[in-house]
Amino acid sequence: MDTIALATVLAWLAGGFVSGMCAIGAAMIAVPAMAFFLPMHDCVLVSCITLPFMNLATSVLHLRWCRWRALLPMIAGCVPGSLAGFWILRAVPEPALRMAVGLALLAFPLWNRTRPRQVLGENAAVALAAGFGSGLLRTSCSFGGPPAAAYGVYAGWPPREYLGTIGAFLLAAGLVAWAFQGGGGLYTEGVLRLACHAVPAAVAGVVLACPLAARISAQDMRRWTSAAIACGGLACVWKALA
Repeated sequence: MDTIALATVLAWLAGGFVSGMCAIGAAMIAVPAMAFFLPMHDCVLVSCITLPFMNLATSVLHLRWCRWRALLPMIAGCVPGSLAGFWILRAVPEPALRMAVGLALLAFPLWNRTRPRQVLGENAAVALAAGFGSGLLRTSCSFGGPPAAAYGVYAGWPPREYLGTIGAFLLAAGLVAWAFQGGGGLYTEGVLRLACHAVPAAVAGVVLACPLAARISAQDMRRWTSAAIACGGLACVWKALA
């Protein structure tokens, strides 16, 4: 196994572990780690190939609690958002993409601290906007989780319904990203080879996290995850400016 393949395995093992502990954050951990060894475009594509396999596991485990009707406006917004993200990924130069990814990463801990606590209920227009934002971010930089997660908090879904609905939506968003990126010829042989290393590593990380997930408080894990994501964002910004 060469150095880049090993780095990919370790990055996604860590990302999968974080995801197994707190349901989000895999790409936000793995992508900046891989970016030290690979072009950002390749990191994003490997992430977009890998994530649906993790989303599949989440959605299957909580499928019976999925709010299917709530998915419709989110998916309707996801399709045009994914198209916009596809063109951004193709058109944006490497330094600008690194800077955009870094700023997106730095925005997540801020949102996590200031997200609204008031439950406002489901809203089709807000769901459409959340779907568009998730699709755009998923296809352009693979971080499609925060807009969908924000809508789940906004709607006030109970934990099981939240996991089932968001997991199913992110799986659908991942499949849409596959269609645009794969159909656009972005999945090169090198990207697919690295994805073959990333997928089992990410799944292994989720499995390794299972025995520990019940022992660490969700609040502590969110705090550690936010700190790691912020460090990854700073690293991306630094490399963009270097």
